[in-house]
Amino acid sequence: MKEEIVLFKIHRALEEGKSFYEATRAHWRMDTRRLQHIQYAVGVDRGKIVCAFRPLKWETVLEDGPDYKRKHFEGVEVSDEVLSQFQDAELKLLAKFGARKELAYASLTDID
Repeated sequence: MKEEIVLFKIHRALEEGKSFYEATRAHWRMDTRRLQHIQYAVGVDRGKIVCAFRPLKWETVLEDGPDYKRKHFEGVEVSDEVLSQFQDAELKLLAKFGARKELAYASLTDID
């Protein structure tokens, strides 16, 4: 199965005053092999899906230091209709998170 959605817990970044986009796009420790399959990046704030973006380009943040090999994307916000589809499937999508995990992967079939 190809993971086509990545979900990020963004509440800490929002508390720091970051926008939904900045909170969702940056500094995630991810498996590089999965990036080619990601069509949507979804921001989750305290158990609620609050935003979603379509990544257009993924980059490595730094090649060394504390953020070594963390990823961020450049992308565009999805339409309200697409965001609503994610929100309608919220329970199913949020169940993908493991204990104490900051990110989770899901398939587009999970929002059908």
